[in-house]
Amino acid sequence: MDTSRTGENKSERMRLKRSTLYYLKNSKILTNLLIMMFIWLATSLSYYLSMFLLNNFKHQVYMSGFLGAIGDQIAVVISGYVFHKIGLRLSVSILFSMTCIGGIGMLAFGLQH
Repeated sequence: MDTSRTGENKSERMRLKRSTLYYLKNSKILTNLLIMMFIWLATSLSYYLSMFLLNNFKHQVYMSGFLGAIGDQIAVVISGYVFHKIGLRLSVSILFSMTCIGGIGMLAFGLQH
């Protein structure tokens, strides 16, 4: 049996573990990771909250899913156009701000009906 091969596997695994820790210790990468996690969390919360609150078809699951899919497709086209015209950084900032305002508006006024 070739023992050098198992030694290579262990050293490769240790190198991968060290590289992950190295990247997490890098403050710039960690900051970007935390920002991306926050944006993902806020956007997904706002998305599912809007799907829950805007569901006017309580017993028509297929109609709700169909209308949600149409709305998603419209949003993809609009966001692609915005990304192309004004750039990634500004468009993400604008669209994220709109998402936050809409989510806060739904939390504040959406449950009063």
